[in-house]
Amino acid sequence: MSIMSMREQGQGFGTKVIIGLIIIAFAFFGLGSISTFLTPVARVASVNGEDVTASEMEVAVERNRRMLMSQGMTPETIDEDELRANVLQSLITRKLLSQAVDQLSLTASDTSLDQSLVQTEVFQVNGSFDPNQYRLVLASAGYDPVTYREEIRLDEALGQLSEAIQGSSFLTEAEMQRTTSLSRQTRDVTYITFKVSDLEADVVIDAMSVQDYYDDNRDQFFTEETIDIAYVQLAKSDLMAAVSVSPEALRAFYTDRVDLYTQAEQRRIAHILCCNHSKLCLSWLIRSKAGPLSR
Repeated sequence: MSIMSMREQGQGFGTKVIIGLIIIAFAFFGLGSISTFLTPVARVASVNGEDVTASEMEVAVERNRRMLMSQGMTPETIDEDELRANVLQSLITRKLLSQAVDQLSLTASDTSLDQSLVQTEVFQVNGSFDPNQYRLVLASAGYDPVTYREEIRLDEALGQLSEAIQGSSFLTEAEMQRTTSLSRQTRDVTYITFKVSDLEADVVIDAMSVQDYYDDNRDQFFTEETIDIAYVQLAKSDLMAAVSVSPEALRAFYTDRVDLYTQAEQRRIAHILCCNHSKLCLSWLIRSKAGPLSR
């Protein structure tokens, strides 16, 4: 009965509306949208009431880490604290600019976004836009088609903001005159060249002046400490050619130092102890008298 009653109540208009909303949420945000809406999201910063979530932070950190590694850096050389600080600052700045764009109602049309995506070379294969290449490149950069499209839309809106600021800049009359005077100013320069050879004949320096200058500037005339070494190199090969030794001298030298060329007598001894009452020993003695013992 309970199952039938639930089925009958599920045919109402309110139930259909709820189911339709759930289907729309799944279609746009995926299966994780329910847990996202029900679970509080951790934030790392708040900009004018808009949160910078921890998930956004982690995605941006990983994206920047991949970019640094593509430039030749390794995970060991990347300063994690500096990376996170820079990413957080960039997210805050981008959030502020996004708010300014929203206040000015600046945006980019879908046609402009489609044209920009189609003309991007990294999304092309053989000169034409390829959807598979498009999804592959986005996945490697940590994007999905929806979020990347919104990032491109924001970039184009920020470009409009930058062009509006540059296009609306102006100069006062005084600033224009000052800029013109600086850009058109000239300088008159006069110089004369002196040659040392032309002046040496007119310069006379006495010995006392030289000594006084040396005494006042001794630090300029110091040199590094040096050592003068004299040595004689003797080579055994060169000396042996001039040496002549007779056999008698060699024999006398050997006789005087015979202890250096001899070794003490050494003996190796082995014995077998036999008991007179042992039958084994008696049998061995009988065999040894009959002939040599083979080993």
